[in-house]
Amino acid sequence: MNIEEFYNLIEKICPTYHYESDSEKYPRQVYNEYATNYEYASNNVYEKKTSINLTHYSRDEFDKTERNLELVLLINKNITFTKETSFDETNKTIENFYDIEISEEMTEEQIIKELKENGIDV
Repeated sequence: MNIEEFYNLIEKICPTYHYESDSEKYPRQVYNEYATNYEYASNNVYEKKTSINLTHYSRDEFDKTERNLELVLLINKNITFTKETSFDETNKTIENFYDIEISEEMTEEQIIKELKENGIDV
């Protein structure tokens, strides 16, 4: 799963923003990727792991969009995550903080093909 596929997965749940949001509507969610790790396996497969912070904002104690987000993340085999919840007294907002890792496998052939499509011959 790459970052675009991740966005396409979660954006159906509620309004979704990358890096920041000036919106005052609830529910909403904001995500940003903060680290990427590449690992090489002996079978010529590279695994890219991208770490993402996602915050879901709501004013409804039993917000179905937040529950749907959790379920969508749970069911995807390329996603692992942890979750913390807090309450912002100032805004009267429930904030669910997800620390997510998405995994994407790439073969050497896929990488070389993409490089050639981008005009780089290796």
